[in-house]
Amino acid sequence: ILCMIAPWVMGQLSREMIYTGDRFGAAEAKEFGVVNRVFAKPDLEAETMKIAKRMSRVALDCLRWNKRAINQAYETMGIKSALAYGLEACVIMDASNTPEYAAFNKIRVEQGLGPALAHLNAQFAPYE
Repeated sequence: ILCMIAPWVMGQLSREMIYTGDRFGAAEAKEFGVVNRVFAKPDLEAETMKIAKRMSRVALDCLRWNKRAINQAYETMGIKSALAYGLEACVIMDASNTPEYAAFNKIRVEQGLGPALAHLNAQFAPYE
């Protein structure tokens, strides 16, 4: 999924992230522009509600038209076709069943996602 939306949000940095398989946490996601804010888990609901309540004070028609304008800007830049092609690429990669994917998926199915991600990390560890 990252490869579909990352170029729109992260720009050129997305190439490195996608090509190297690097992952990032919440603080880096904020730094890269993937998310606007990061909150501690205990504060998440309260902080989210503050934002929602602030948005609710803006005239509904203004919110509606601003959302449409932003969406149209992304459509003009080609986001729909980029997302469609990205989805196609992901489906093809999932169906390719390379030895690497088979090893990752075997661990994921038998042991869970955590151990599968640890397996990936171990492959990249010598290059940190």
